[in-house]
Amino acid sequence: ANGVVALVLLTAKNLKFDYPRGWAWAELSLILLFLLLQRLQWISGCYANRAQSAISMACFLSLSSVLLLLASYFAALQVYVMEVEFVMGLISLSLLAGQFILAVFAGHKYSKRPRDSIFLYLAAAVTLAALVSAWVL
Repeated sequence: ANGVVALVLLTAKNLKFDYPRGWAWAELSLILLFLLLQRLQWISGCYANRAQSAISMACFLSLSSVLLLLASYFAALQVYVMEVEFVMGLISLSLLAGQFILAVFAGHKYSKRPRDSIFLYLAAAVTLAALVSAWVL
């Protein structure tokens, strides 16, 4: 929902505010990237749960790290940030943080080989770094 709201608000902000040259297209690209990654994350998470695959859960976590950084950008770092975007960004960051915790527990449960655990914990470390960076920004 955050990506769709950002897309609608970008259109409204583009009509109301004077964006620096090229920034509106850059933000549109980031919104479309956010929506694509969100879809890929959903697919990866669904497959990980059905197949009980730690590797797929590591993929889910890796995609989550990028989504966390994009959500923090939309919440506070855009050229023009509206209050609704800030609130939606905080909600998105909170939901992604919850997904992170649940994905680590599920991935740990699904780990059958040491290699699976290594990939899972590496992805979890990267996602945790992105989560801390997102909340600091």
